[in-house]
Formats: sequence, C-alpha cells, structure tokens
Amino acid sequence: MLFFIFGEDTYRSRKKLQDLKEKFLKSQKRGGPAKSWSASLAGQAGGNLFHLSAEEITPELLKKVFSSQQLFSQKKLTIIENLFSLKKDLIEKISDFIHGIERDKNNNLILFETKIERKKFNQATKKLFDKLKKIKYSQEFPLLSSWQLKAFIKKNFLKDAAIEEKALDLLIEFLGNNLWAIKNELDKLVSLHQRKKIIKEEEIKKLVLKTNQEIFKLIDAIGDKRKKIALKLLNEQIESGISIEDILYLVGRQYGIILKMKAFLQNEHENIFEFSKKIGIHPYVAQKAKEEENKYDLEELKKIYRDLLKIDFLRKTNPIDPKILLNLLIVKNL
Repeated sequence: MLFFIFGEDTYRSRKKLQDLKEKFLKSQKRGGPAKSWSASLAGQAGGNLFHLSAEEITPELLKKVFSSQQLFSQKKLTIIENLFSLKKDLIEKISDFIHGIERDKNNNLILFETKIERKKFNQATKKLFDKLKKIKYSQEFPLLSSWQLKAFIKKNFLKDAAIEEKALDLLIEFLGNNLWAIKNELDKLVSLHQRKKIIKEEEIKKLVLKTNQEIFKLIDAIGDKRKKIALKLLNEQIESGISIEDILYLVGRQYGIILKMKAFLQNEHENIFEFSKKIGIHPYVAQKAKEEENKYDLEELKKIYRDLLKIDFLRKTNPIDPKILLNLLIVKNL
C-alpha cells in the first residue's frame, strides 16, 4: 500500500506518520516483534521497517530496500522523507520501484514531505508529485487558518484546562502557526493549574515573553559576535528547561523575521506597526528584529537561516543531538 503525507503543518503530519507506524508495529506483534533498521543496515535479514531520509538514499540502498526477495517474504513498512529533494535519476528509480506497491498489501510505503515547492520541481518530480496527490491514501496537512488553529488547540491541547480568548490570541501572535511550540508552552501552563482551570492573558505574557527574551539575548550575542556568551546562553536555556525544539523554532523564526525586516527597511519603510501587522507578529517581536537587522549583511543572514533549516532537517531525520548542531552553528558563524 502506498501513502503520501505532505504539508507544512509538521505537527499534524508527523502525528499521522507516527499513527501509521504504530499501527504497523502493532500488526506485527502477532507474528513476533517487528525490527527497525537504519539505512546502514538496510537489506539485512529480519528487518521489516525502514525509515530513510533523502540524504542517505543511494541507488544501492534502494535496491536493498525494494528487492523482490524483501517485497514478498513478509510484511514491510518503508518510510522515505523529503523524497522531492532527490536528483532526477533517483526520483525516476523510486517512481519505477513504487509502481506496483499501491496494490501490494504486504508492503507499505510512506512518502513523507513537508514544504512543497512545485515551481522548483523538474519534470520527473512534477510527474511523480501529481500522481501521488491522486492516490487513495494521499493526505495534505496545510497550515491551519486562524479559526482552525484556535479550534485545534482547544480540542487537542486544552482538555484539562480553559484559556481566555485574549490569552489564546496573544499566544498565537507570539508563536505563529507552530503547534509544536504552542503545545509546549500550554503544557507548562496547564501543569501549573491544578485547581485554577482558566489560563489568563497575563500568564501568557509572563511565560512566552520570558522565553522570547532569552532567545533575543542569544540572538544579540550571535549578532555581536560574542561566541563564548552565545554558547553560554544557549546551554543555560537548555538547562533551564526550554526544549531544543523550542529554541530551534524560535531562533529560526526570529532570523526569518529579521530577513523580512531587512527587505522591508530597504524599501524605505520604517513603521514597525505596519510591518508587524503585515506579517502577523507582535510589535515587540518586530521591534527586536529592527534592532538586530543592522548587525548583519543580507548574505550573512541568509547563510544563518539556511543553516538553521538544515539543523531542523537533520534533527528530524537523523539520530544526531540537535544541541551539538546548535553549538556548532554558533562556533561556525562567529
């Protein structure tokens, strides 16, 4: 069976991916425990769950994973992430391999993709993407609209608590459409409400502003080329309980805003409130971006932002400690 899961909302898409993995593993318990192999062990006897990222895929690896001996010996699940970042020849090979899998009940192939940029696709990739969108088990997870986001948060993250509408609006204003970060912040607040069940606007301000202020200090240190201070701040934030995921998201988001701010100012605009309204952020966050943008030239900002995206990709697809990657980012760029 062939599944195609894609879209920018990685919280919901990864939950879907995890649900499918758990369903497969549960089905395998009746015939003994399923074994999961990394790419380096792919093709060895006994492995029936392969989870591959695009960076590790080679023609040889594809032959091992999709060999006829494996295809018909036992039920298998293969997951390939970021398929569309592959070169044309590998895309064509995978297209050939998956041709017969859609109706094969013994083999499950999940193709998992985040951001789709169809304009950058070559002809082979466009052809495969258009085909995958039409299959039976194709599901897109776009970013939620404002009202959808609020409804999702209330239904999924606030089962044991309630929140003021103004407080929820402020949380979304600070954290945007990132359900990972929103859930993490709400979990902290809900854990504090053993008796008191309503989360107030002031609590959102204290918690989220505190987290953002720590991130701004880190970005200040990076912008001022203070390597030792930046490394110290990063590790202090991790030790204080801010998750690596939150740090990576907030730092990446703020650098994205700084990039937009630089372009905004180059067009001779200066109204911070106009900028914050245009891209949907809190004026405080916009003001911090304005303070930071003159510390970088455009190419330097682009490089840091690309490095952050790469770290996020590696964090999701490889067993590499993202803390190490963030430390290396600071050392590399200062």
